[in-house]
Amino acid sequence: SRGIKLTQSMFVVEKQNLKTDYRQLVGVYDNKELADKGGEDSMEYAEPGDWNITITIVPLNNDLG
Repeated sequence: SRGIKLTQSMFVVEKQNLKTDYRQLVGVYDNKELADKGGEDSMEYAEPGDWNITITIVPLNNDLG
């Protein structure tokens, strides 16, 4: 019988300034909780209304196409 293959995912966190369109890579994490915290921590000295946080989930060791 076949075993179940679990795919490890990476959570890539970026923030984008809504006024200037400037983008900044915040970090790459192995779970959503850490990604959420990384995004939250990155806003410590920023005006929250000026930024958008994006979390992209990508599979590790897999083609994206």
